[in-house]
Amino acid sequence: MSVNQTLDAQGFWTAQQAAFSLQHLGHAQVREARLRAKSRPAQPEVS
Repeated sequence: MSVNQTLDAQGFWTAQQAAFSLQHLGHAQVREARLRAKSRPAQPEVS
């Protein structure tokens, strides 16, 4: 129990939540970019 209390006192929970929030934001950004790429019409190649 004391280890958990020590980690809480050091702000581990808050830091972990912030890290997961950034991870979710990254996943959302990649998903949005992929959806935009799929909806764009194909560009003809320029030689």
